[in-house]
Formats: sequence, C-alpha cells, structure tokens
Amino acid sequence: MVRLVTMSIRDLDRLVKALEDSGYTIEYGSHAVLPDNSEVEEIYVVGSDGVHGIIIAHYISQYYKVIIDHEREEDSIVLRKLLEVKYGGRRWRTPVSPVAILTDDHGLIEVLEKYRDEYPCSDAEHYSRIYRERNPDSQRIISGLLARALEKLTS
Repeated sequence: MVRLVTMSIRDLDRLVKALEDSGYTIEYGSHAVLPDNSEVEEIYVVGSDGVHGIIIAHYISQYYKVIIDHEREEDSIVLRKLLEVKYGGRRWRTPVSPVAILTDDHGLIEVLEKYRDEYPCSDAEHYSRIYRERNPDSQRIISGLLARALEKLTS
C-alpha cells in the first residue's frame, strides 16, 4: 500500500544526499518555476528494482533571493545577477511547504523517519520567512501534483 509521508524539510539538497547515502539513486522529474518565483519539482527515489518513492517539493532557492533583492531593478540587472548566482556562489534549496513523499518502501520510510536537518544557510531561513509572509496560501501548491505522482507510482 502506498503511503503519503509529509515532512517539514529545511534543506532539500541534504535530504537528497541522505537518500543517496542510504543506497538510493535520485532522478529528477518535472520541474517548474511558479509565478511567485518559487519552484516545484518531482524527485524520484530509485532502487535496484525501480521507483521506490516520489518526492514532491515546493521550494525557493538562491534565485529567489536574487529576484527579491533586485525586484525594483531593470530586467538586464536581474538577469546578470541570476547568471552570477548560477555560475558562482553557494547553492541552496529550502522547501516552503511540507515535502510530500509517496512510497510503499518500508526502508525508505525508516530513512525518512530518522532524517533531521537545519536551514542550509541564513539566507535560506530569511527568504523562506519572506516567501511565507508574501504567499500565505502556498501550502496548497503541491496537492495537484500529488494526484499525478500517485498515478505514476501505482501504474
């Protein structure tokens, strides 16, 4: 039976690394940047015999910081800053909604139950607060993706 696990995660990249360290392979699926400059992504947790879980994450990254810091500037400046961040600096992804994981793998559930993290950097914590203040209904974003992911996992 497929189980839905929801978790408050602060460091998406650390979660991915923990899963890889536990023997799973990670494959990235659909990804979109939303109009509010947050991102959603499907992440497949793969074992030797196929997909063991699907993670649906709604997050912000260092790109969100650039857009917020320069939202009153000309597009050319914002684009230059985005490229600077892309090719240098620290990368981070911090969920702004609970991460949803669909799985029927008891081993994966055990890994998730033991997982703990903190924000990857002070910027991630600061900008996630800003995001939540500006987007109080953001918790609903992943619900539509869950139905689609469940269909993929069970077919």
